[in-house]
Amino acid sequence: MKLVVALLLAAASNATAQTRVDHPDSARIVVSDVAIFWRAFDKLTPAMTRADSVRILDQEYLAQGSKGLQGYATTHLKKPDNLLMGLGMLPKYVAGVRANTLKISADDVRAALRKVETFYPDATYPDIYFVFAGFTSQGTVSKGNVVIAAEMVSADSLTPREELPPFLRSVDLTRNVLPCIMVHEMLHAQQNYPSDKSLLAQVIVEGVADFITQKAVGCVQTAAATYAYGEAHERELWQLFQQEMRGTDYSKWLYNGNIKDRPDQLGYWMGYQIAEAYYNRASNKQQAIRELLNIRDFDAVLTASGYASKFD
Repeated sequence: MKLVVALLLAAASNATAQTRVDHPDSARIVVSDVAIFWRAFDKLTPAMTRADSVRILDQEYLAQGSKGLQGYATTHLKKPDNLLMGLGMLPKYVAGVRANTLKISADDVRAALRKVETFYPDATYPDIYFVFAGFTSQGTVSKGNVVIAAEMVSADSLTPREELPPFLRSVDLTRNVLPCIMVHEMLHAQQNYPSDKSLLAQVIVEGVADFITQKAVGCVQTAAATYAYGEAHERELWQLFQQEMRGTDYSKWLYNGNIKDRPDQLGYWMGYQIAEAYYNRASNKQQAIRELLNIRDFDAVLTASGYASKFD
């Protein structure tokens, strides 16, 4: 079954030069980009022009890094200027996490991958890269690889936080969140879905990843405050979501770090509720997980979940 799943996922992906293996102990986990970043960082000086600083980051970090880093640079970072901007915004925080970023090792995530294998034996494992991402994303899938921002999983109780913008102050930036982010993004790399830009589809994409992460490793990547708010306002949120789920405006639900009147990323919570309801209704739980990772019709999943009937 694993070979079939791996072939389906490979055919569905538009990524190039990616690697997938069918056992967590064989997964490729690359941490070398972090040390390369700090070597480049140490060549920056306050007297340098912006152009010279950008050139060093480009030539000494991005160009010298792994294929995972280089892919991320094209899909998310876009240009070295964005990396320099991130460094300039949070200099105390950056200095404060340096030592911890250099302690990241493959062993930090291998145990979580083994838990995924136990919960979902059909899983396949993409390459995982730890990079300095300039605060552009805590974790994501880029060209079929999982990429984790080392600087956003390395804070501790001594890390200066006064520079953090409001939307980052509610985010867990410590090593504790690493398994949650890594497994969530790994599951995105497994999802085999048709193109559907609706809000309903996108919250299910995120919610399925959060739900299976919770089942496999006991946590989600989304902030606890988001889930607590969702539980306290479930009926109200469902009524609002029904009105908007056929559209493509994500601003009130997803990728919205500056929302004012409620916690951000409530779409993750909503998608989790739908995925959980679908799973709970299924007699064959492992088959339910396969189905949630290989959805062909998002409306059908919502109907089959019976989640809406909870409010009748």
